Parts: sequence; C-alpha cells; structure tokens
Amino acid sequence: MTDRFFLPEKPLQRFLELESALRTRFSWWHGLSSVRVAGLTLTTVDGKPRHLVNELWSLSERLKRRSGLVGPFQSSVRHIVAAILIRNGDDADGFFQEFQRVRLLLREARLPRGQTYQGIATLMLRDQAATQGWKVVRRSQVERTRAVYAEMKLHHPWITGGDDLPLAALLSGSEDSPKRMGARFEHLYQGLCGYRFSRGNPLQAVSHLLYLHPEEDDLVMRRFRDLYHAFKDRGLWMFEGDYDEIAVLTFLSQSPAEVATRVLEHRRQTAMLRPRPGRNESFSLACHTAFLELAQVGSSNQPLLDAAAVARIVTIIQAQQGAAVAAAAGAGAAAAAASS
Repeated sequence: MTDRFFLPEKPLQRFLELESALRTRFSWWHGLSSVRVAGLTLTTVDGKPRHLVNELWSLSERLKRRSGLVGPFQSSVRHIVAAILIRNGDDADGFFQEFQRVRLLLREARLPRGQTYQGIATLMLRDQAATQGWKVVRRSQVERTRAVYAEMKLHHPWITGGDDLPLAALLSGSEDSPKRMGARFEHLYQGLCGYRFSRGNPLQAVSHLLYLHPEEDDLVMRRFRDLYHAFKDRGLWMFEGDYDEIAVLTFLSQSPAEVATRVLEHRRQTAMLRPRPGRNESFSLACHTAFLELAQVGSSNQPLLDAAAVARIVTIIQAQQGAAVAAAAGAGAAAAAASS
C-alpha cells in the first residue's frame, strides 16, 4: 500500500474536473451522491481525472463482484470505498480478503454485525496497520476498537450502534486510553448540548470528529457554535445533518465569517452541477472543497479527511436504509388498501 495523497492548488476546480469525468462513466442509477463523494476523495489523489475515474470504475466493479448478490458492497457506498482504496494505494482483492478475516474478529469481539459498517471499519484498521508496517490487521487493533466502542455505548447506550463502529475503528489509533477518550467524547457532547445543539446521533458523531481537534475543547466548541451561526446569519437553513460538516470546518484557522463566505462561494458553483444536487448535498460538497482550499492539509491530517468520509458514508447508508423502509411501508399500505 502506497499513500497517494496530494493537495491540489485549486481543489474546487479539481473536483469539478473529476465530477465531469465521473458523469461520462457513471449514471444516476449508480447513486450520484456516492459517486460525487468518491470524487471528493479523488480530489486529493494525483493523476489525470479520466485515468482516476477509470480506476474507480474498475475497482468499484471488482468490489461488487467480490461482494456477492447480497454482500456489503452491492450498494453505491462501494464507490466511496473504492476511492479511499485508490488514495491508500490498496486493491480490491487484498482488501476484500482482509475484510473476510477481520469480520470474524469483529464478531468474536461482539461488535455490531452490519457488514457494510464492518467493511468501513476494516478499511480504517487496514490503513492503520499499513502505517505501522503490519501486513494484516491485528487482533489487538480489534480489541482496542471494542474498548473505544464500549466507551461510546457506556455514555449513550440507546443511540450507539453499528453506524458508530467505523469511527470507533478510526479513533482506536489514538494513543489515549479508551476511558480518557470516552470522557472527552462526553465532555464535547454535553458542552455542545449546553450551546443548545440537538441531542442525538448527529451530535454524538460530532463529539467523535472533534476528538481529533488539537485545540482546547472549550475553544473548539465555541468555534463550532460560531461557525454554525455564521451560516445561519447568511440565510442558510441549518439542520442536524449539517453538524458533521461544521465539525470539519472547525479545524480551519480562518475566522468563521471568512470560512462561511468561502464555502458559499464554492456552493454557488457546486449548485450548478447537472443533475442538480440538493441543497444539503451542494453544501456538503462546498464544505469539503473550501476546507481543502483554506487549509494547508498534509498527509498528517489524513485521519480528519477519513473521519469526514466515514461521516458521509454513514449518512448515505442511513438515507438508503430510510428509503428502503419508506418503500416497504408504502408497499404495505398499498397492499392493505387493495385488499380492503
């Protein structure tokens, strides 16, 4: 595995070039939201857009075939996974073989069994192992993931579930003790509640993302609040689904006003993509490209970008699951009406 991370001079232009190339190979039925998030990841990979898109297509299809008819990478999420593999210099066959092995270790550790979340967790653990010079994910990594996940669940048993497993795996690379990590998660969560942010799963994810922040917690929470209100002051409707984007923006050194202005500049261009992205999607895309433009991001900051990618993957999975539930409920209601 060879890290292919690089920072483009003009991240927005780079993303728009990649997005244009993606639309020549991928269609709406491939899941454009996932394809565009994959494009965000490829923005920080060196190479010609057309070549990268061809590589993404090939790797995505390989993941789909290896996954089987009902496997974890049948959904459009596989495109994002493939993009991360490309950036990490990994391959589909090696990753999938490791996933099959690590999945058994995760089960032995009695961690959540959702295969897609286990797959993303494996992706995080495999990258950590490679960084340490290890050929495979070690049992000790899985045990540490279990300990971090247990701390998450200790404080929030009702909202901690399979969707928290990938971030638990990513954060398990911290040198802090799991107990200390759990205490900081909770301090961030309760502190943000004190600023009147809504309790629940999105805010818990923010507490995990902000754990990566090097600044003092109180300063970080105030910055989160100020950034959130900077967007509201500019007329944006802000929702819980925007929390993770704001969390990533807290890592920038510029003033909240400057950050918000740059994001909105980028959003005006991402909103012109065709097919037209929704308001939340265009905001998410703009937050990422503006972040890359304003930050001097090096490979040492890769865990933050990984965490942001994980948050987007979880959002997409939850949206897909919600759509499936709604479709099933609609079919059930239609069947009941027809039989009455």
